[in-house]
Amino acid sequence: MSIAISRREERQNSGRSQAISLLQSKTQQAEASIRELLNNCIVAGRITSGASANQGAFSARVGSMDSGATGPQPLSVLIDGTAARSVSVGNINGATYTFWQNQATDSAATTFAGLKQDMNTMYNDCSRGAGGSPDLILTNQVSWEQYWNSLQNQERYVITEPRVVNVLAGSDAIKFRQAALVWDEVVPDQETNGEVVDAIGLSSGRLALGTMFFINSETFEWVRDAETDFITTPFLRPENQDARVAQILWMGAMGINNRRKNGSLHGISQSIVS
Repeated sequence: MSIAISRREERQNSGRSQAISLLQSKTQQAEASIRELLNNCIVAGRITSGASANQGAFSARVGSMDSGATGPQPLSVLIDGTAARSVSVGNINGATYTFWQNQATDSAATTFAGLKQDMNTMYNDCSRGAGGSPDLILTNQVSWEQYWNSLQNQERYVITEPRVVNVLAGSDAIKFRQAALVWDEVVPDQETNGEVVDAIGLSSGRLALGTMFFINSETFEWVRDAETDFITTPFLRPENQDARVAQILWMGAMGINNRRKNGSLHGISQSIVS
């Protein structure tokens, strides 16, 4: 992510007439953009070119200006909508080694009760064996609203685990058993290969079907290079150019050590109302 300011812009934004620092504003805008880009990389990734009409493979996002710049492997790859897909994650192919397959179910729910049953089944499937249960469910906006509407008025759903509330979701987290249910605008549609953002991060509207990622945070690891963790390089003026340019740099990866403790509930109808 680059920050550029020309000599003309600097002179126009100088002296007593300066209302705000243009360079500071450009830096803040770039920081906001790179946070949004990283979220897109982590949650959505991109649909693989030439993917099938349904349940196609996702992959890491690639830089639009530098094809050698790739994002971390997204949730849509680590928690695949097709569990037995012949794709290597961490150099292990889930089609060859079944122990490396995550849980995946195509929802057929048409009612709130059916949606809850699908969620319960996925939660239990991810809870089998040692290693605990999902503590985070990440979904799209409409699916979150459908689950919210399904809750009875006389019931109270409260999260008491500070780590989940403060770090993952804040006060908007909904309790589902031992997990926090939250939504993100870029969760993809794993059933029909729907992406909310295009190659350059622009919104493409609502999705046809919803997806819920059932995540066991104990099986995930977030790794970043301490020397390249959103650092801003010095401003340099390239030869034969008027502008000074700096880059915001980040380097890291997201890993998983037990895929079967995580799941994808996809194909969720976006028209459930009762």
